[in-house]
Amino acid sequence: MSVIYIILILCFIDKGTSLKDLHVCYDIKRNLEYCCSDYENINGTCIECKIGFVSISGKPCSHCQKHRFGERCLKRCYCNDIEERCDHVKGCVPKYEHTDELT
Repeated sequence: MSVIYIILILCFIDKGTSLKDLHVCYDIKRNLEYCCSDYENINGTCIECKIGFVSISGKPCSHCQKHRFGERCLKRCYCNDIEERCDHVKGCVPKYEHTDELT
């Protein structure tokens, strides 16, 4: 009977501020909740990173690394370095934009 009572108490102990959402990970060693990879903590809720951004183990979302782009930065750019650059959202894009307007 006392074992059941202890288990019930442990189930209802307040762990402090909890993150909301289904994408919450837990570090058992440090007894710490954090947003899983590709999510960041925005006002206590784990929000998915936008396209062109990535997050690892609870860190804020940041631009894709060099030569990477797209959702979760899974795509790789193979751009012509002379004429193109790698955009973290779109991939290879022209280095310089041309306008047809004359001033």
